[in-house]
Amino acid sequence: MFRHERPEQRPQGRPIERREFLRGITLMGMLAFLFSLVPSCLRRAGSIPEPAPPTTVTESPTPAIEETAITKISLVRTQDRTEGVHRAIALLESNPVWGKAVALKPNFNTADPAPGSTHNDTLRALVLTLQERGSTHITLAERSGPGDTTRQVMEKKGIFGLAEELGFDIINLEELDPEGWIHLHPKDSHWKNGFHFPRAYVEAESIVQT
Repeated sequence: MFRHERPEQRPQGRPIERREFLRGITLMGMLAFLFSLVPSCLRRAGSIPEPAPPTTVTESPTPAIEETAITKISLVRTQDRTEGVHRAIALLESNPVWGKAVALKPNFNTADPAPGSTHNDTLRALVLTLQERGSTHITLAERSGPGDTTRQVMEKKGIFGLAEELGFDIINLEELDPEGWIHLHPKDSHWKNGFHFPRAYVEAESIVQT
């Protein structure tokens, strides 16, 4: 904003104003110089701590990640169970059954159609794939849920005939004698007295579960 001054309020001539201006600038410079000396004097006397050196920020090294087992999962969508089994196994890019005896665990909870139990087409494709991949022997071991006995469920599903056709053994866990079970007592288990587990799975070289 411009303010108009009356003539009597103006300084007495431009030369005086210039000298005053120069004198003010000189005074300000001297004061600035003196103030710059104060901190160093106080630091020598111990009143003001020395400024800390500039902090260097460095990226902390990445902590070592403990190696853990990695589970690979394949997912196939198809209306053809045989094709689905072959594709799903191929996607895993692994063959853990070569030269090994396999214990095969289907789901025979009941004889109801899938998903009440493993579909026979799925089971057939799985057995044939395991054989193609070099499994030396396949043993199907299972026990059904409440209702029909395991033998009744397998008979209704035609599993005994399928086993004879494809050449795999069957262990009916419901009919096992005591020698067919192993008492296990894992560390830190909530089962205080441990539990019994089928010997067929404990001694298997490879386990495949549907």
